[in-house]
Formats: sequence, structure tokens, C-alpha cells
Amino acid sequence: MKRTLLVTLDFPPHIGGVARYYDQLSRHLPSDFFLVFAPSVSDAHEVSAQRAYDQHVTFRVLRGRFFWKWMWPHWLPLLWRVGCVVRKEHIEHVLVGQILPVGTVLWLLNLISSIGVFPVFSYTVMTHAMDVMLVHQTPRKKWLAKHILANAHSVTSVSTFTKEYLQRFGVVENRLHVLPPGVSTSMFGSSTSRSDIRKEMQCEDAFLLLSVGRLVERKGYDRVIQALSALSGRYPHIHYLIVGAGPYETALRALVVRTGLVNRVHLIGQVSDNNLPSYYATCDVFILPTRVLDAGKDVEGFGIVFLEAASFGKPVIAGNTGGVTDAVIDEVTGLLVDPENISHLATAIERLYTNPVLRSRFGEAGKKRVQEQFQWPTIAKKFEALLSS
Repeated sequence: MKRTLLVTLDFPPHIGGVARYYDQLSRHLPSDFFLVFAPSVSDAHEVSAQRAYDQHVTFRVLRGRFFWKWMWPHWLPLLWRVGCVVRKEHIEHVLVGQILPVGTVLWLLNLISSIGVFPVFSYTVMTHAMDVMLVHQTPRKKWLAKHILANAHSVTSVSTFTKEYLQRFGVVENRLHVLPPGVSTSMFGSSTSRSDIRKEMQCEDAFLLLSVGRLVERKGYDRVIQALSALSGRYPHIHYLIVGAGPYETALRALVVRTGLVNRVHLIGQVSDNNLPSYYATCDVFILPTRVLDAGKDVEGFGIVFLEAASFGKPVIAGNTGGVTDAVIDEVTGLLVDPENISHLATAIERLYTNPVLRSRFGEAGKKRVQEQFQWPTIAKKFEALLSS
């Protein structure tokens, strides 16, 4: 494997799907040939978490300031700092964590390296979903993205959905590779008493739906609450746990009050990675009807939480949007629904609630699929082969 540097805006202690993706990929690449350059944090609590993380992992993490606040272009410090890291660490290949603005920096450095200012290196652009959609916001961003992608050694996507979008953007097939997220092996075999969480929520005998994710409108939590309201008269024992934090929390709490589900919808807040397996183990069905917003620019690129739930043998109900169709196979590992159709969503919930045999079948199929296809060591080996080509 070439000596490789990952440059990314999203990395622990930051929380989110992209940060977790890069964390797990980094942990499974050869540490002797791999290092990360990520932003330093300023919040006192995050500084402590950052220090603990950086000391714990086996690979090197370099930190620094990425942007100027009051000067343009804001990313100019990143250009200089990445160039210095490339020279000092003898980097041969760079992984671009975000097409903009990190891709702009690496594209320019790559051009400069051709005249001898910095060592020559190649780069791979790693894409997810929203990062690709947002380049269409302005002609300038679209122009930059096309040049960044055209000069890349290779481009990765997390799903077939993102891959097809990149192909429409002009990326040729032989340089485009699907690299889905995997499930951390620490998720498997976690055993926590179901009674602890159920007792805390006062729902020991309830049928539990679970969602995990950042509290934003796209995730579809409000649709689940509305579907649960429609079913409440017939199925009063269905409860709904929502794990996560975010700007949509106030709206969700107001909806819970309006629908009269205060005792059956539980907003848990942010949960640590160590405690998250307990919630997956406790639920009966995992549900996240993600939808498309902002004229197609805000869409789910894959949905690692679907795989995490499946790794615990849980059936899944998901929105039939974006890259989710790679994570969930309809009528095999779960049910794909129209996230804007409350009746369709309620029917899916009712179907799994009333059919334990189907729940078991979906759960077993999902767990087997995760074990066979979505293990990080396997995914990292494929990525190593790509970097060595």
C-alpha cells in the first residue's frame, strides 16, 4: 500500500455517519502506511474527547486549523498545511474526504506538484451523497467538482445510487468504485439486558420501534410518529424510541404532544457508541423512513444504521430513497416504504407487529447479509487493493 493520507472535515470526536465511516476505515488500514489530517476542535469537552481518541487509535492523527474565518478563500490555510504534511510525511496518495472544499485544495496541490513545488502524489475522491448533490448549488462549485473528479486517480461512492449520480456527472466507469460502509465487529455479540432500557422507559411489555440518527427532517421521525398515531387505537402497546440529537428535536417534541403520544414516544438524546448496542438489542423493529428534501439535494447516501440494526438480527422498515436500497433488500431483510405515505408506513408497522415469523425471517437474513458482505476488514482489503493499483 502506498503511503496514504486522509484529509477530512468529518472525523471523531465529531458525531455522524461520515465521521464514523472514516473512523472505521482508518482503523482497518495498515497504520504504518496511513495517517489522518483532521480539524482541531476548540470546545473544552471536545478537546478532551479528541485527545483521548487520538491517543487510543493505532494510526497517527494530525490536527490543525483548516479555515480562516474572516478571509477568502477560507480554505487557504488548508492548502499550505496539507502541502507541508505531504512533503514532510512523504505522502504518495491522498484520500479526499469531501469533494468541496478539501477536493479543491488537493486538486490545486496536485497541479502545483507537477512543477516541483510539492512532491508528486495522486488522490482519490471519496463521496457519500449530500456532498455530491451540493456541488450543483452554483456554477462555480459545479465547475470545480468536474475538474477535481476528472483529475482524480479514482473516485469512491458508498452506494449504487451515488455511483450512478457520479456517472451522470462525467466520472468514467473504470475509475469509479462502490465502497459501502461496514459494521464494526464490536457491535456483534453485545449483550445487554432488555429489561434495563425497557424499565427506564416504563415499557417492559411493549413492542418497541427504534430509530437512530441525527434529528433532522430528512430522517422521517415525524412520519413514524404520525403512523403510530394512526395505529394507536388498535395497537396501544407499540412504543417508539428515538436515539440522537439535532435541530429537529423541538419540532418532534411538539408533534408528540399534539398526537397525544407523550407516554409512547421517547426521545432518548445522544447515546455513546458503547451504549448504542443496548438499544439495538432491545428493540423489536428498527425503523427510519428517510425521505428526499431540497429538490433532491438532501438525500440518504446509504444508512449505516440499517446494517447495525441488522447485525443484531432486527427487521428493518426504511424509506425507499437514495442509497438505502443498497442497505435494505425489500421483502428479504426488511420493508421499503414510500416515506411520504403515512398509510403505507402504518401498514408496514402493522405487518411486522402482527407477524413474528416474518420479523424473525427478515432479521436472520439481514444479520447473515451483514456478516457476509459488510465487514470492515473485508471492505478495507478491497480499498487497499484499489490504492495499490
